[in-house]
Amino acid sequence: MLNVKIKMYDGIKYNSESKKFGEIFYSVESFEVVKKTDAEISAEGFDEFDPFNEYLVLKFSDGTTATFRNSFVDMFRA
Repeated sequence: MLNVKIKMYDGIKYNSESKKFGEIFYSVESFEVVKKTDAEISAEGFDEFDPFNEYLVLKFSDGTTATFRNSFVDMFRA
């Protein structure tokens, strides 16, 4: 089990004007950053897209996942 902290930003994290608006802690089995097209993300039921087509996927011990737009979050070991 890996404990992580996700920092969430109100805009693209690479933009100096973006501000952190929250953070959340998770215990995950694994994680990965994947490239997906807008069509692929839309087919998964999401309606907001990452401008660089990069998504952070957290995998939990019960088999579920959480997907974040990677350009809007930072992940750290907690």
